[in-house]
Amino acid sequence: MKKIVFACFALVACAVLAKDTEIMDIRPSDEAVKGAPSAVDWQKRHAAELAAAVAPVALKALVTDAKKADALCAAVQPAYYTDPLKAHQLAAATQFVMAPGAAAADRRLWVGALLKAGQAAKDESVKQFFLDQLRWCACEKDLAAIAAIAGDSAKLKPFAEMIARDLKGTK
Repeated sequence: MKKIVFACFALVACAVLAKDTEIMDIRPSDEAVKGAPSAVDWQKRHAAELAAAVAPVALKALVTDAKKADALCAAVQPAYYTDPLKAHQLAAATQFVMAPGAAAADRRLWVGALLKAGQAAKDESVKQFFLDQLRWCACEKDLAAIAAIAGDSAKLKPFAEMIARDLKGTK
């Protein structure tokens, strides 16, 4: 009897795990990726453009000019449609304002651009992108604006709460 109960349990567990695996598999179909370059291939082909986009002089120009910062933030598109060069540059700007010796005014301008773009975004994936950047460079005084970006979204609110805990230094 124990063997029968165990066998039934094992079959149910296998069926559940197989179903969960299908749900959790985020890989695109073979047809969807046909002809698409890998990230490594794309980066090799665009190495010079990437180097220029994330050079300190280019990043300094972004984080000291509100119009340029806003324009870069406006390039963020839903899902995975953001130009990869722009996404690299945006993330590099976030790192740039957090580097030792970075000017506090540059950080405030950049955080302001991220907050403004995040609050204007309609798509949750775009909001998530901006929340992720703010996670690294925002300050505790930005918590209300971060919460406003997440709103009541069941997907975004827990992330915004995690950011708040990080910025407050609490667990």
